[in-house]
Amino acid sequence: MKYSDDYIHECGEIFTANNLHARGILFEKFLQYPQEILNAVIFKPPGPEKADDGFQPLLPGQRLIRIRTDNRERLRLEREQIERDLQPGDNCVFKNGSYVERLHHHSYSKTRDRHVGGNG
Repeated sequence: MKYSDDYIHECGEIFTANNLHARGILFEKFLQYPQEILNAVIFKPPGPEKADDGFQPLLPGQRLIRIRTDNRERLRLEREQIERDLQPGDNCVFKNGSYVERLHHHSYSKTRDRHVGGNG
């Protein structure tokens, strides 16, 4: 489209004064729809947009808590599933947050050889 020099100059001043290039808006698009872009970007009501459920987005601290809660819930569900899958005769125990199979050996101290006639 052809625009007059005055129109381009006026739009250019508005474009640069509102730093629309930094917002990712092309000057050519701004020339085509200046009022719509200004209404959408500059004159929008302050505050964060509401999500589809009507709530505002979570703050950074709230997001971290939600992630932790989701992870705890996921781990709880996994643990319940494992408990359901375990048979009464299975040789598993719950230690340090996970199920492990009982070991069928004895542990001895590292100094056993020294006390039982070792060469040391």
